[in-house]
Amino acid sequence: MVDRLSISPKRAKRIADSLEVAANAADGLILVDIPGRGEVLFSEKFACPYCNVSFGELSPRLFSFNSPYGACKDCGGLGSRMDFNMELVVPDESLAIGGGALAPLGTLKGDWGRAQIEALGAAFGFALDTPYRELSADAKHALLYGTDEELTIRYHFKQGTGEYRAEYEGLIPWLKRRYRQTSSDGVRKWIESYMSNERCASCGGARLRRESLAVEIDGYSIADVCRVGIQKLSAILAGLRLDGNRKLIGEPILKEITNRLAFLENVGLGYLSLDRSATTLAGGEAQRLRLATQIGSKLMGVLYILDEPSIGLHHRDNARLIKTLKDLRDIGNTVIVIEHDRETILSADYVVDLGPGAGLHGGHVVAVGTPEEVRNAPHSLTGRYLKLARPGRTI
Repeated sequence: MVDRLSISPKRAKRIADSLEVAANAADGLILVDIPGRGEVLFSEKFACPYCNVSFGELSPRLFSFNSPYGACKDCGGLGSRMDFNMELVVPDESLAIGGGALAPLGTLKGDWGRAQIEALGAAFGFALDTPYRELSADAKHALLYGTDEELTIRYHFKQGTGEYRAEYEGLIPWLKRRYRQTSSDGVRKWIESYMSNERCASCGGARLRRESLAVEIDGYSIADVCRVGIQKLSAILAGLRLDGNRKLIGEPILKEITNRLAFLENVGLGYLSLDRSATTLAGGEAQRLRLATQIGSKLMGVLYILDEPSIGLHHRDNARLIKTLKDLRDIGNTVIVIEHDRETILSADYVVDLGPGAGLHGGHVVAVGTPEEVRNAPHSLTGRYLKLARPGRTI
């Protein structure tokens, strides 16, 4: 026991001195007993003597799945991995053990594998003609994942008979071992036919190591804030209250994050989550995502060419997208937009109307100028569209 006191701002120096004495006496460990809350353990070495977990000082690489330091050790930061799918390994549970219930083994014949499973059946109370669905949970687990105890395995071959004692490796460990050791592409593909891409069980798809996910701000880990939609994340950050040193350190970071989230909302992507895979994005979503990135970088003197960025965008978000394009223009860039959306065309500084029709019927400059000038061009179908006139009607 180093000190006993009630907490007060007037005792700040005494508290600091007592904490230093306790840390020196206990090799960096400090235990504080707070009435009504119980004991709280602090460590200067980022280590817990109770759960045997330790890691280095917090740094950005710890929260990046692209870094070997922060990535989940089991899936390598992918969030998923190839693993055996039980529906493929045991496709029909009504089949007997010896009649093909275990697809990788097929119908058991008079070989070493049959002798081992017969010995396993003697130990767990089933025969080779027992349907898989009638096996006990322990027997199923032993069949798939092996046993720790030795079995008496008896074999009867033309070359002779005999018995020996050995542990049963299990179907899944056997397949995994062959998958690691084989140099044959054919064997590898055969084993992969019983596998599927599954969410990593260690990180739950978060792609980060446990130590990274254990760090929380206001009850949220980095994986939690990446899973929620951008709009909800903006609300969470707006409600985050920091004080003291946390405010001094966190405010500039929060300001940058909220600005980036605002860019994403302004281009109509507020419904996405930050952990959304890029391969699942539509063309218009990917283009607007890159647009938000460019706006956040605040580059100047750049020529941007956008191909129908309004595709897939709800009409109510059009105005925000147009404002974003104008902001990009106003900081000193040139923005060329290929677009059929009427609202976007009417917001342009200069319009080039190509036609007179689409595809093979186009290829000519029909009208150029401001949206108003194109509206009044007599041979421009786009002009009629801007005036909401029907093709056969003159306005």
